[in-house]
Amino acid sequence: MTPPKGTKVWVQQARDGRHWTTLGYVPTDRSGAFSIDGYLEHPSGSFRLVYNGTSVLQGSTSRTVELSRNATRVTGYKVTSKVRKGKLVRLRGTVQHKVGGTWKSIGSKRYVDLFFRAKGSKTFKEVGWVRTDSRGRFDAGVKATKTGYYTAVWFSTNSKDLNAESVEKYVKVVK
Repeated sequence: MTPPKGTKVWVQQARDGRHWTTLGYVPTDRSGAFSIDGYLEHPSGSFRLVYNGTSVLQGSTSRTVELSRNATRVTGYKVTSKVRKGKLVRLRGTVQHKVGGTWKSIGSKRYVDLFFRAKGSKTFKEVGWVRTDSRGRFDAGVKATKTGYYTAVWFSTNSKDLNAESVEKYVKVVK
């Protein structure tokens, strides 16, 4: 017997391995299956699935799965705050990951993607990329076209590190 379509399977996380927090649920399809796809603000810790059951189906809790990923950050992020149209906006910063409790460089030749969101828009578009040096530093110039916000993102290419994203920096473009 399978649970009816739309039955809730709860997703829980314990960042300390003991105290469980419910993150939300996923509904089952007509065959009782489900799929989880989404974003986790804190993707490290213990995870499990919980089915509460019904009067005819017994409840169940999955085995615990442990996930551990290194925290990452873009630090020292600086952007030109005011620039003439057609001139370069300079973006620079350092990408680091936390290994064994210490912030360290992600190393050289890592790609950092540069994104822009025009003032009044909700959508970012990629405007370039830059590679890091041996200390994880990046320094790039992007042609200014409109007033808006810039951000730098390092997308992890391994299963140990989280992605790192800078804060958004506002740049006013003048004629």
